[in-house]
Amino acid sequence: MKNLASERTRLGLKQAEAASKLAVSPKTLAKYESEPASMPGDFIIRACRFYSCNAS
Repeated sequence: MKNLASERTRLGLKQAEAASKLAVSPKTLAKYESEPASMPGDFIIRACRFYSCNAS
């Protein structure tokens, strides 16, 4: 995964739409997009599945 924001943009989603689909609040997704080190492992797995990419 290049980064969350670029994957979200690639799919044409707004932050609130992606947050809803990833089962987090828009505020939480914004934090994960700006501070990737703060993402818990279960979210990384969920995001990779949603965006059809890997975690590298």
